[in-house]
Amino acid sequence: MRPEVFSFSIPAPCGRSRQGRGAIRRDIGTSRGISERARKQLVGIDYSMSANYAATTMPKTPDARRRVANPLALAVMADLTTGPKHPYDMARRFKQTGKDRHIKYNHGSLYMVVEQLKKAGFIAKQKAVRDSQRPERTVYALTADGRREVHDWMRELVARPQREYPIFLVALSLLAMLPPKETVDLLGQRVEALAEEVAEIRDTVRSATEQDVPWVFLIEEEYRLATLKTEQRFIKDLMESLGAPDYVRKWNEWNAAMQRKTRSGA
Repeated sequence: MRPEVFSFSIPAPCGRSRQGRGAIRRDIGTSRGISERARKQLVGIDYSMSANYAATTMPKTPDARRRVANPLALAVMADLTTGPKHPYDMARRFKQTGKDRHIKYNHGSLYMVVEQLKKAGFIAKQKAVRDSQRPERTVYALTADGRREVHDWMRELVARPQREYPIFLVALSLLAMLPPKETVDLLGQRVEALAEEVAEIRDTVRSATEQDVPWVFLIEEEYRLATLKTEQRFIKDLMESLGAPDYVRKWNEWNAAMQRKTRSGA
């Protein structure tokens, strides 16, 4: 049975020109929405849904080890469900569809993951392509084992929360090291940075929505938006608690006691 195919286009997201950590820069936007350059970079993606999906295995137990556990491997296999590709084409599609904002990789790590997937039997070399201007390029296709793996992995990730280790949690666990006033000032800077990121995400979602991108293909941005707004509220409440006279007094007492202990060599 031939799978039923849903086709649509996703515009290359528009970001602001701000550089640095957390910046989302794909193209230069305009006040009227996505720029003409971005309009020309629309990416057609086919998402196939067929009856044979039900034949794939159910999610494994949480402690089962994946033969290739790098999240980049999941993205590669998912991209290959739309057809065979060369790694360069995969990277280009990751960037055009904004997936590179959620998956950390570079040229070397992408090729390393492709090699790991090939050794695991999840992808296989389909053909080698050569033209007059480029060296020979190997095109890879998803195997039957790879198709089962990508669907099983997706089911596990969606159904079961995973323990993650955000670096900000480390800073929060050590927050008492910093003086209250300095901490409040630093957190204020973080709130401003979060506000900029929220604005950028909203611009991205608005531009994509204007191009009639179905909402389900923007949910990762909506999730990021929700978590950032929650963090903003949390930090503002935390700043208020850190600035409370009772906490400032207790912190000063604790700090003075630690200094006396250090001087005494205890």
